[in-house]
Amino acid sequence: MIKGKAYFYLLLVTLLLVAACNQEKQPCAQPTIVSVKLGCYHLIADTNNVKIFGDTALPHPVLSVRDTAGVFIRYIYTQPPVNKFSINLSSVSDSTVWTITPDTTLLSILPPDTLVFHYLRQLTFISNSCGYSYNYNIRQVNTTHNSIDSVIIVNASVTSNANVEHLKIYIHHL
Repeated sequence: MIKGKAYFYLLLVTLLLVAACNQEKQPCAQPTIVSVKLGCYHLIADTNNVKIFGDTALPHPVLSVRDTAGVFIRYIYTQPPVNKFSINLSSVSDSTVWTITPDTTLLSILPPDTLVFHYLRQLTFISNSCGYSYNYNIRQVNTTHNSIDSVIIVNASVTSNANVEHLKIYIHHL
């Protein structure tokens, strides 16, 4: 009888130890991929050397990104006019090339504008369940001027904060 209780308690202790060693993984509730938020604007009025800008809703914009092999991957927005975009930067390079055309109807008559992002990458630990992510610090953006007038970096720090606009793109009036 004592031998049976000893085996029972040994089995119970062994099960408790095994159960205590199992770790339940917590789900990752934070974004692990950060993106650059772009806003498109145009000049509404220029009175007394005061320029007033407004949102520019692009009818059917086309955005393309050049991948690591040098091939452009095209994204066509078919939703109603869009004036805010989110794009990703490369985590394996210190620059990324995007192109933008304000409207699909302009593809045959107007070459796309090229945006070259130059940035610093910073590997950031999020948590045990989420792992690591890259944050970026935009140093400069070079652009062509087919439909883009200028580009202003509003906030160079690209983190998981989804409420920050990083770039203002000023478009020539379409």
